[in-house]
Amino acid sequence: MNERGVFNTDKLIAQAAAFLGISIEEAGNCRRDLPELHALYVWKPGRGGGSLIIGSDGTYLFANSSVSLDQHLAAFESGKRTQQST
Repeated sequence: MNERGVFNTDKLIAQAAAFLGISIEEAGNCRRDLPELHALYVWKPGRGGGSLIIGSDGTYLFANSSVSLDQHLAAFESGKRTQQST
């Protein structure tokens, strides 16, 4: 996020697309902005597709298709994140 409180949506979409294994275009079409969390919700369409919430700081929380959006949001808001490999 920059000093004006704006984050780079294109960068976050590209990161989410790479993680989910979908195209940037598809990720851009399958997203929901979460301005109150300074984050994006991006899902992989189709049966068994997962989703993730990616914050403006680049941290994210992945969820499989059995997790509801409300559950996913609550976990992200509580500070849970997917462990990133180094």
